[in-house]
Amino acid sequence: MSIVLEHVDYVYDAETPWQTTALRDVSLSIADGEFVGIVGPTGSGKSTLVQHLNGILKPTRGRVRVDDIEVGADRGRMKELRQKVGLVFQYPEHQLFEETVWEDIAFGPRNIGLDEEEVEHRVHWACRAVGLDEDILDRSPFELSGGQMRRAAIAGVLAMKCSVLVLDEPTAGLDPRGRANMLAQMRALHESGMTLIMVSHGIDDIAQLADRVIVMNEGRVGMQGRTREIFRRYEELQALSLQVPRTAQIMRRLRDAGIPVPVDVLTVGEAADALEEILKGRNCSAEEHNHRSVHSR
Repeated sequence: MSIVLEHVDYVYDAETPWQTTALRDVSLSIADGEFVGIVGPTGSGKSTLVQHLNGILKPTRGRVRVDDIEVGADRGRMKELRQKVGLVFQYPEHQLFEETVWEDIAFGPRNIGLDEEEVEHRVHWACRAVGLDEDILDRSPFELSGGQMRRAAIAGVLAMKCSVLVLDEPTAGLDPRGRANMLAQMRALHESGMTLIMVSHGIDDIAQLADRVIVMNEGRVGMQGRTREIFRRYEELQALSLQVPRTAQIMRRLRDAGIPVPVDVLTVGEAADALEEILKGRNCSAEEHNHRSVHSR
């Protein structure tokens, strides 16, 4: 499934004293099966952008197409669009509203008229997809932990069998264990073939998971490219008040100190491998030096 935005503007409260332009001439595309991270300063248009992808917002100017559906123009196909693209808002537990977890996850499939056998199948499938223990299905969603509530809300979106999952700050407010579990589930969903689009201030999360990064600034696409390429642009990101991943920051400081580490390291594992190679090289050089000293006596 392809997503294409062409010269999209979006204006809140158009033609009123409170008029605000949130998107300006945004053009981009997202291919089937990609994992795309969207980053940018607060107020840069990230959340406004993703709300166009399943028709919650419609462009003031320009076009948004999801496969052959044009957002805003094909009004009769909005239900079809929302079955293709699932959107999980920041703090998605605020989307929970039914008496039990089961009823909450089943709400979407029932709402589109699926029979109870298919609804049951989708509830169980969605629970497995997000690693949610099915023993809690009869409990109130408001009795769950923060991480469980987050996964229950995502399961409710997945139960629609969407091809694209859009997540707005999915790890916000989670403790380290909950965050790690959430990232693991997102990685598993992507590996299963789903297209994922993640908005996040968590640069390290984006670095771990995304194939490609879109950087928003003042409602425009400031940069876009492969994840490693974007995080090499250290000074440009700093100018936007954005950080590079912490591991990349450390490696840059080591390089500035004269240690020849690579500049495109993004994860702790990659950093460990790079440093191990440097230490091996230094040990080999030291051994060779000692060997030469012995034979020169």
